[in-house]
Amino acid sequence: MSKKKAYHHGDLRTALVQATLQLVSQRGPRGFSMTEACRQAGVSATAVYRHFANKEAILAEVARQGFDQLTVDLKNILDSIPIDAYRRRLVETGLAYVAFAHTHPAHFQVMFGSGLDKEGHPDCQESGETALQILLDEVARAVAGGAMPQARASVAMTTLWATVHGLAMLDLDGIKSKKQEMLEFDVPACLEALVQGFCPN
Repeated sequence: MSKKKAYHHGDLRTALVQATLQLVSQRGPRGFSMTEACRQAGVSATAVYRHFANKEAILAEVARQGFDQLTVDLKNILDSIPIDAYRRRLVETGLAYVAFAHTHPAHFQVMFGSGLDKEGHPDCQESGETALQILLDEVARAVAGGAMPQARASVAMTTLWATVHGLAMLDLDGIKSKKQEMLEFDVPACLEALVQGFCPN
């Protein structure tokens, strides 16, 4: 008979999140149950409820962690770029977004493909808004620096986000057979052309 693992309070929460990520990788964010997450973590089916009210609560925690990591990745790349290199900062922001999805596919699926009601999970919603704000700030910076016309700021924001998100999804869905080549060539070329159009100055 298999034995359930003994976890400290914090370790159990971490184990359940890791088990969820493994199941998402195998079946997608909607293809498993709470019971399966417990089984994957090696804990009793009742243990999960000490930390998460339901499956959506686990997914919300996974998404929150993903948004927080995305924020860290975006800030790290931007910290290495001159503050007035407006076009480069926008391009690198987009590249970091696509790279995050490529490196953390299970997190990305939960963040954007799970049907999660983020408004019902304030911590998750706040983390998502913090990550998005970085792109908003870079567009505003380009406008303030005279690189982008103010009249184009709103459409630039929407187009840039839609483009990088679409490129990330193409990568995850396997539409591109040579993923590494896509990341190294197609995505940078696409983003450079797009940003050039919005930042002609």
